[in-house]
Amino acid sequence: MQLFESKSLRNIATTVAIFLFLGAASVQAQGGITVYNTSNSPLPENSVWAIASAPDGKIWVGTDWGLISFDNGNWQLYQTTNSGLPNDAIKSLVVDDSNVVWIGTGIGGLARFDGSNWTVYNTTNSSLPSDQVRCIGHDHHGAVYMGTAAGAAKLDGTTWTTWNLDTLGAGSNNVASICVTGVDSLWLGTVNGGMMHLEGTTATWFSILNSGMLDNTQVGIVEDDDDDLWIATPANGLTYYQNLVFLHYNSTNSGNPTLSQSCVVLDQNQNPWAGSLDFGVVYYDSPNWLYFDAGNSDVPQNFVRCLAFDAATGKIWGGTEQSGVFVIDPAIVLETVDRSFAAQFRIYPNPAQDWLRWTGQVDAVTIQDMGGRTVLRNNGMQNELDLRDLPAGLYAVHARRGHTRAFAKLMIAR
Repeated sequence: MQLFESKSLRNIATTVAIFLFLGAASVQAQGGITVYNTSNSPLPENSVWAIASAPDGKIWVGTDWGLISFDNGNWQLYQTTNSGLPNDAIKSLVVDDSNVVWIGTGIGGLARFDGSNWTVYNTTNSSLPSDQVRCIGHDHHGAVYMGTAAGAAKLDGTTWTTWNLDTLGAGSNNVASICVTGVDSLWLGTVNGGMMHLEGTTATWFSILNSGMLDNTQVGIVEDDDDDLWIATPANGLTYYQNLVFLHYNSTNSGNPTLSQSCVVLDQNQNPWAGSLDFGVVYYDSPNWLYFDAGNSDVPQNFVRCLAFDAATGKIWGGTEQSGVFVIDPAIVLETVDRSFAAQFRIYPNPAQDWLRWTGQVDAVTIQDMGGRTVLRNNGMQNELDLRDLPAGLYAVHARRGHTRAFAKLMIAR
């Protein structure tokens, strides 16, 4: 089996473009958040799908129009015209312990880049199940694992192992997320098929049908230091998994402002940061829920596709659907947040009939039904809401002040 391999970038007629970024005035840095886009940096495209931090300190960003690395102000761009990339649509990234970059593309398969040489694996020259590589992980023994639109695979040196999730009992073979926890130990999230745990030759399937899960799609999975999982789902917010128990956090039962999570990472304190489709980045450090979006911070767009934690700096890197990259410095943004709001906010009477009132100064109060639909909203000018048009039942009350969300359950009784 012969693979396509490009021996050196020196042999490519068009060399990789290298730029020195000197800090354009349009980069936002107020409030501990910096933004990079096509207008203020060499970023080739504002549609960002993947971000990965490397042991050597580099940050790698995958866009719809190529791959770019960031290293202390230096940008380096890789596209099909100047490198061994098989496709410019970068969908997934991981950097292993040897600083080798593994790149999953939209239609071109998997690429390996060691800083000089490129190797491409696809369905015609390897056992890769699909040329659409949606997620990648690695263990600490040199093996790389990937999820594709047609199953999962492992590459250990030159040896391939593949898994068809349909035959293992899952409801889908379309893999959306991956979390590698050891040698041949991994979690695979699927599109509409539940979550698969592979441990050696044992496969365990979790879904709405057979467990406490409430969403059969998992777009992000990360393991904490206690071997428990945080799971991002597009229709049920964040899920915490511990010893066969699923705890759900979303806008109907917690201070999490959204039902639609897109990704999740953990910081050095093991607190989750989760991207969303509608509220930017959500942060949780029990009991506080905070969020940073385009309305209350310098995060440039509410639709956040990907996140990465940079252990070298403690910062959170994020990629948006169409507004480029942002960098959050938790040491700054969390320092300025008043965490007393959640304790101050109280609703009364509860159960209520015609009117709802509350304590504490708020920017806005929102009432949602149990399906996550907003049914009433108050801009905070008055400390009451007229409930007379709402039917009896259980509701979720969200109050916002700055970056902080407070939550309460409301019973309307007639």
